[in-house]
Amino acid sequence: MDGEQAGESLIDTTYPMELLGDTAGGFWGVSVGSWLHIDASGDAVRRFNLDEGVPSGAVAAITPTQLVVVSSDAVSGGGVVRIFDTETMSWDVVHQDSRPLGDVTVSGQDVLVVAYDYSATPTFTVARLPLDAGVGAVDITTPLPAIGQIALDADSTGTIHLVTGEHRYTFAADGQLLAEVASRSERPLISVNDRGEVLSSRQGTPQELSSFVAAGSAQARAVIERHADCDPSGSGAAVDHLAIVTAETTVTTPFLCAPAGMTWITDDAFVVSVGDEGGAPLVLVEPPPRPGALS
Repeated sequence: MDGEQAGESLIDTTYPMELLGDTAGGFWGVSVGSWLHIDASGDAVRRFNLDEGVPSGAVAAITPTQLVVVSSDAVSGGGVVRIFDTETMSWDVVHQDSRPLGDVTVSGQDVLVVAYDYSATPTFTVARLPLDAGVGAVDITTPLPAIGQIALDADSTGTIHLVTGEHRYTFAADGQLLAEVASRSERPLISVNDRGEVLSSRQGTPQELSSFVAAGSAQARAVIERHADCDPSGSGAAVDHLAIVTAETTVTTPFLCAPAGMTWITDDAFVVSVGDEGGAPLVLVEPPPRPGALS
């Protein structure tokens, strides 16, 4: 925790965490009310818990210390977009919506958020919300079927990448649909680096790729090993793999299956959270140079 000495209690496994890049080569991990900030050097620079009742939900970074948090309004059933300043521990409401809101990302000076419509057949749109106070959200995509959890991200060109339980979508910055690909996922996750390479969760047959673990305690390595064959429960059920999608190819990896969270931190490295409440290491993955070495 902030201000406390770790001493001999220092560990390298934590809880399963949702992960998001911090815009500066580091990342945040969020697990219920537990927040962890790792900087670009790999150092834990913040660690705190928030009290029950504090807003929680989808998170994206504006800066390393300013985060967008999307939560639900218990009274109206709609969604609320807040800016969370982790230095002052203050919250600022920037938008309230009558619709339920889902995943969120930051693109330039705008927030992009998934907005749901449950009035008839469940659908969703992507809404754009300028960070300037007083400017409302505008839907930029046509309604699409809302199937399970939905995750989105945007690359440095403003291109929007989105994954549902059954499809992966690509939209232009203005919301025009560019591509729709069938892609099943038990827990949709997506992250895009500045080169536009997509890291996502998907079910399917993994490719034969070699990997090795360069560091970690025996406890962390044991958790990683259980997620090396992509059936950690031994049930034989389909589970999510990591997929790296480039302009040239899609690579489905055979390791670190059933991720709880993942995020690119640079164009050449990403972090994955795997495991359960009994132990969940944060694993830094450095793929070989692309595209040839991944094919």
